[in-house]
Amino acid sequence: MNENKEKALLTLSLMAAFADGAKDEAERAEVKRIADVLAGERTINLAGIAARG
Repeated sequence: MNENKEKALLTLSLMAAFADGAKDEAERAEVKRIADVLAGERTINLAGIAARG
């Protein structure tokens, strides 16, 4: 998966997690887990993606 697709997937994940207006810790943890899996050895700036989403 290329970087643009990863960012799109993470943006959608964040939007879905926060769509109910709550910022539940379990949802945050799951989005972070997804980002970690996608990143592998790299680092993904999840805060930066969230700010743009």
